[in-house]
Amino acid sequence: MARRKTVLFLGRMDPHMGYDYCVQLCRRQGWKLVIASGDRTDVPQLIKQADAVFTTGYLGMLEAYISRKPVLTTWINPVKEDYIKMHPMYGKNSAACYQWAKNQTWDKLADIYEKLWQK
Repeated sequence: MARRKTVLFLGRMDPHMGYDYCVQLCRRQGWKLVIASGDRTDVPQLIKQADAVFTTGYLGMLEAYISRKPVLTTWINPVKEDYIKMHPMYGKNSAACYQWAKNQTWDKLADIYEKLWQK
């Protein structure tokens, strides 16, 4: 018998975050759902064990990308939809997402903020 796929829900368990959609999706597909909510120290290990990550947050997506895991997400309102669709990796494959995430560093982020402050 084939191993059941595992989806990791990473984030706040709130209807505004799409938690209920994740539960419905996993139930319909027969996937195992693992929930990582709250202040956790084991998120990297949970991501490694999962087949995919369901998250709506930027950092959750970045963590999944760097672990070469596909990201499942949803948007509940138009603002969230715009946020997701504006993400540079929206609709890309896992390999492209990994390459992008690998280049995201604190130094790069600091440079971006420094340029913003200089404007």
